[in-house]
Amino acid sequence: MEEQSWVEVFDGMATPGEVGGHWHWTLVLKARGVPFRVTGLGKSKKILVPPISKERAEREILLYEEEIRQGKSIASPIPDNPAAWLSLTVPLLLIALHLQLPEAIRKLGWLDARLFKQGQWWRAATALTLHGDTMHLMGNAAIGTVIIYKLCRSLGFGASLFLLVLCGAIANSANVFTSGPYHVSLGASTAIFAAVGVLASLAVQRRRDPAWRKLVIPIGAGAALLSMLGGPGGNTDYGAHLWGFFIGLLGGGVTAFIISRKGLPGLNTGFALGAVGALAVAAAWYMALA
Repeated sequence: MEEQSWVEVFDGMATPGEVGGHWHWTLVLKARGVPFRVTGLGKSKKILVPPISKERAEREILLYEEEIRQGKSIASPIPDNPAAWLSLTVPLLLIALHLQLPEAIRKLGWLDARLFKQGQWWRAATALTLHGDTMHLMGNAAIGTVIIYKLCRSLGFGASLFLLVLCGAIANSANVFTSGPYHVSLGASTAIFAAVGVLASLAVQRRRDPAWRKLVIPIGAGAALLSMLGGPGGNTDYGAHLWGFFIGLLGGGVTAFIISRKGLPGLNTGFALGAVGALAVAAAWYMALA
């Protein structure tokens, strides 16, 4: 269908109060299966739909805006991202590395606080791909698959992979400086907790709640997950989990801000972000083995 045959939503009539705004409107249309296109930049953006879908599109948006005003709709709809299934590649890759890498090689990627402070900073990334034993691996794979899939549904696989690597590596680095001088850690749980933080931050940004609730909700979610996966003691790296969640909250807040201005990442942007994340891990392992 040619673009000139498409029509603008609310063209020639008073638009609703734009409580949600154009970005939320596109999410509404995606979630409800209404075809659309977005043209223009900034305040000149227009949402175009096929003429046959114009009435339905306007009705769905009006209903959404009215629900927000009445407090019935507290979150923007998140459409199912067709590439979310790629999240399954993450636990599969972690399992493959655990089974194939010999112990001597894996030690080169552990996050050893002493060696990290001596300049081997790449260990903050390589440690995310390693696990101490099979039980540790399977626990992270089982929980991580669900959480990472949810993140990929919201942001796409590329942007999600980028955030997992970035937030996980930053959290590992921060944990080094708040742990003992001989601290050693490894595991994907730091990145998993970062993903929980990102999801919590994205969720509260879409809620029309008072500021105190925006703070309490993600903290409560993180505390609940921490209690499920274990607290201090044993082989649980409690500090890494806390730092992962905290850095994830910050990363999710920045991501929500960018999305509110630019919209969800497109195919090219998502591919570029995913490539950066994957290459960062590959480069870290290259430096570890060099």
